[in-house]
Amino acid sequence: MSGQAAKAPWDREAHLQGLLSSLDDLVFELDENGTYVEIWGTNDALLFAPRSELLGRTHTEAISEEVGLRLKQIIASVGETGRPEIWEYCLEVPAGTRWFRGRIAPIAGSEGSSRRFCLLVRDITAQKEAEQEITRLLSREQLLSRLSEVVPVGLFEIDLSGHVTFSNDRIHTITGDLSANTLEALMSSVVVAEDRPALESAVATVLADQPVDDLEIRFCLQAPDDQRDAGVVRVCQLSLRALTDAAGTVTGAVGCISDVTDPVQLRQELEVRASVDKLTSCLNREASLELVEANDRCSEGTDRGKRPHLRRPR
Repeated sequence: MSGQAAKAPWDREAHLQGLLSSLDDLVFELDENGTYVEIWGTNDALLFAPRSELLGRTHTEAISEEVGLRLKQIIASVGETGRPEIWEYCLEVPAGTRWFRGRIAPIAGSEGSSRRFCLLVRDITAQKEAEQEITRLLSREQLLSRLSEVVPVGLFEIDLSGHVTFSNDRIHTITGDLSANTLEALMSSVVVAEDRPALESAVATVLADQPVDDLEIRFCLQAPDDQRDAGVVRVCQLSLRALTDAAGTVTGAVGCISDVTDPVQLRQELEVRASVDKLTSCLNREASLELVEANDRCSEGTDRGKRPHLRRPR
């Protein structure tokens, strides 16, 4: 009986060491100066140096003065309050640059014995990298959101089913009251009927991962803020690009719409001025000759040799 009682502490120690060695975490026993008294754990790649070089040395001596001083401050605080504290830090170890979370707690001992502390260290590198990526994405999302607010074009995003998942304020200004939540609803509400097939074809093209550039479509404003402009047709230029996932599979598309009504009207006006005599309102000589030549080319294709060819006079 006495033999079993004497053996029990050794059994408990072996059992404890077996449990600690099965953890991916590292467990350190430290004294009040931060000196390594014992190290448990099997993942030596997370140790700053071999165990033999750490035992008997302090954090300041073994790792760095900055980390060591911080650990000493935490140990003093834990020793005073008796409450565990959490500490995060970054180190260069054989496994690379790693982030760690340490939990420091006091170890109960007999009265008068030197104070001991348990430092449980967990590798949180993956968590930190995920947090940094989320922060980066949120920052990028905020940047894109701000950009979408200041650019002078309408921007929208659709998924594979044609649902509008994003649109900026500018697109409402260009197309009028955009209450439709799908591209199909948009086409039926504001796009001029003759241009809807071209828009449908453009959407099918971009969802097949082919870009669409500078497609002119007309919007008939049905309910603008200024009711005096109701029914006004605006000419818009549309460009589309596919969105893909990491595997390259198309997941939707983004579109850019700009109002080009004024440039189009100016172009048409210049074309008229170039072809119509302003005094007679008839085609001028240059435009008349171009029309004759166009008719001749058409006639040559269907009635070659039967009709005289009109040549442009010199």
